[in-house]
Amino acid sequence: KVPGMARKLLLFSFAFALLHVASAFHVSPGVLQSMRFKSQFGSPTVHHKCVQRVRFSARESGLSSAKMALEFGTPEFATFPQSMFSIVNFVVLPFWALMIAAPNNEATKKVMTSSAPLLLCAAMHLSLVIYGPVTDPSGSLSQFQFLATQGFVKLTAMQEMRQFPVFVSEEWVHVLAWDLFVGRYVYLDGLEKKIPTPHSLFFTFLLGPLGLTMHLVTRAIVTRDPSSILKL
Repeated sequence: KVPGMARKLLLFSFAFALLHVASAFHVSPGVLQSMRFKSQFGSPTVHHKCVQRVRFSARESGLSSAKMALEFGTPEFATFPQSMFSIVNFVVLPFWALMIAAPNNEATKKVMTSSAPLLLCAAMHLSLVIYGPVTDPSGSLSQFQFLATQGFVKLTAMQEMRQFPVFVSEEWVHVLAWDLFVGRYVYLDGLEKKIPTPHSLFFTFLLGPLGLTMHLVTRAIVTRDPSSILKL
């Protein structure tokens, strides 16, 4: 019964993903008849956090000639924050690919049961935490004071923090590390309890907490234990 249930969960997941993407845009019927989808991403990682701009533009030709063009940004390595921002995207992708595409492979199990992937991300994050105070002590202190007194309270203040490359890079590594931590938990919990996890991992990769919620729901259905949804 589990394989059939897993297929249904996967179909539901992809249907939900399409609805989620569709609901993010308001497209008129005229544009739907003839349009070109064009997007620009801030990094190679296809992740909801790295999308910078998505644009729909109508074409004069018919639907049969509609094209999809994806334009990816070039990774930046001119400064240390830029390098860490670019590198961490490439670092986490193989771990997600292994967990989603080859969950039962022995290599995947060996890699993901180890804490090495998380420690690698932690080391990159620590390097950025140290880099700021070492290279600009006074600036880092003022930024921290502003973040502690304003950034955690007001959205506009947090938006102002985006002008500081070290802060943005540090937060990005922070987010990807926590996402991987949650994804690793979902994967290992699925192995232990023999629960299908690719769909949950896919959404954890894209939308973080939603993927964890999907895993808890899946676990409750497969184990026929509704109370397990409230347990980690």
